[in-house]
Amino acid sequence: MRSVVCIIVILSVLSTYPPADAASKRKRAANGCVKDGRFFPIGDILKPEACETCVCEPNGQFVCKKKYCPHPQCVDPDENVCCPTCPNGHNCLRPDNVIVKVGGYTATKEGICHCTLKEAGYATSCWCPIWPISYMRSRVLQYRDAKGVILLDILPQGQCINAARYCSTLDRLKEAIRRKRPGLLRRGVVLQHDNATPHSANLTQQWLQRYGWENFPHPAHSTDLAPSDVHLFGPLKRHLGGMAFETEDDLISELRNWFDNLDVDFFRVGINSLLSRWQKCIDLHGDYLEK
Repeated sequence: MRSVVCIIVILSVLSTYPPADAASKRKRAANGCVKDGRFFPIGDILKPEACETCVCEPNGQFVCKKKYCPHPQCVDPDENVCCPTCPNGHNCLRPDNVIVKVGGYTATKEGICHCTLKEAGYATSCWCPIWPISYMRSRVLQYRDAKGVILLDILPQGQCINAARYCSTLDRLKEAIRRKRPGLLRRGVVLQHDNATPHSANLTQQWLQRYGWENFPHPAHSTDLAPSDVHLFGPLKRHLGGMAFETEDDLISELRNWFDNLDVDFFRVGINSLLSRWQKCIDLHGDYLEK
């Protein structure tokens, strides 16, 4: 009996905008992309935010990249540009005034900054400014079956997935299956992923053929049939809601802990529910599922 292995992408730098309507939009998206009810030809570029650029890809999806800029260490940053700048130089905020153009400062968890003045060459205490929320976007590839997580593959910030990188991840997945699911490689692996470019590339297809893995077909723009959208992202968002992480390592550690503490029934129900969703899609003649 074969086992289905599913893949998800979480907290990704890349994001996609699926069409809002049903099967007719799927056919229409073959020649472009649909966003907020509007049709965009292949190659069109959108800029939802100052630092974000989205391109309409041939697969009918917008692929977005957002530039990450560390927040400048100053009280009065100019945030009207993609990357904020400090028009008055680095400075520290004290209870009664602002000390401008300091050499730098180190913040503590108690909210106190230790400022080093350029001219005087000594340090003084001051209040740390309250920084706006910065977005830490990490890409995590997760592979699972009905028994639980098989592999979490963490990509460094700013690194994109291409076919070569994806095949490298599949190499790690194959070794993880060998360790955690003895006998599965011999019985045969069915891999479910969408039709993103790294997944459908010739290099990836050659890898799957070389090792005899079956590529489970997944229709484009079908988040209503994607295991992660249906069963995983909701509970994960509720768990992470309200949390803040100082480093990427803290975020990844929390993700690992959450996955490790999930009951095996969580994964079993998620995989088994796919059968009924596929049947509903067939009964609706390819239309989107409401629930």
